[in-house]
Amino acid sequence: MFEVRDNAQLLRLMDELCSLKRGDIENIITFASRAKRICDELAMLGNPAADNTLALRIFSGLPAEYGMLRTVLKNKDTKLVMSDGTAKLLQEEQRSITVAASKPSGSVK
Repeated sequence: MFEVRDNAQLLRLMDELCSLKRGDIENIITFASRAKRICDELAMLGNPAADNTLALRIFSGLPAEYGMLRTVLKNKDTKLVMSDGTAKLLQEEQRSITVAASKPSGSVK
């Protein structure tokens, strides 16, 4: 009975990780923390996800405005590391916030 419950939980968590998408109003820290929580739960059930897998899932769940960053990181010669990826995402998010704040109010895109 315990294994059946574990398998059901593993399947739910794997589905959740594979379909991970950043919410419209969700910041990068919240999004990355949500992904990390899923991976932590998988590890507690004896099915840990590699750091590279976590980073790839996070990047694949980002909206289109992160496309350039995804392309750059995807073409790196080294494995993605979650801490590096999160740092780059935070920089990009901050840049986007700064650009948005510098636009005059009432301007049209």
